[in-house]
Amino acid sequence: MFKKVVLSVVVGAAALAGPIVAASGDVAQAAVTGYVPGTSVTVSGERVPGGLIVIEFSPGSFAPGEVVVVSVTGSGGYTHTERLVAGADGALRYEFRVPADGVGSYDIVATGVSSGSIGTARVDLVPADAGGPTSGALPATGLRDPLLVAWVGGGATVLAGAMVGTSVLRRRQSARRYVSRSIDGPRWPSLQ
Repeated sequence: MFKKVVLSVVVGAAALAGPIVAASGDVAQAAVTGYVPGTSVTVSGERVPGGLIVIEFSPGSFAPGEVVVVSVTGSGGYTHTERLVAGADGALRYEFRVPADGVGSYDIVATGVSSGSIGTARVDLVPADAGGPTSGALPATGLRDPLLVAWVGGGATVLAGAMVGTSVLRRRQSARRYVSRSIDGPRWPSLQ
């Protein structure tokens, strides 16, 4: 709750200061809006414990050459803060190594010191034992238990045999009825 209040105050202050800053022409467009749109943030990398995550903020996200404070918070009270410098075009690239025992999700907040621009990203981890891709490997799919495969295959065979047997039995009964009708003539219902 405290983070939301602080974020609201920062965004509100940046929105009020935006027209004044824009009139002077000293700061990039990101400073006018006070936040970096989600479409300007790209997250890539391995979303597994120990994986390398790369967060890229597109040009114009921050003021050119400004100091940007990047804070990472995650499950279990994990926190990490770094100070980086935005590029000459206002872009920023941040690499984050997920802790080896990392679980859940991690929130990344990048704040421009001079512009007040705020960019956010969220990384949801795939548990290591959930069959997620690790080190470029494809995820495991399909049945992995040989005993289960045998039971499923055996059940399918029994079901197919029962269907064939039922079909043969119905044909024989139908053929007997037809033969008995043609020999004895039509059968009349009994009045008993």
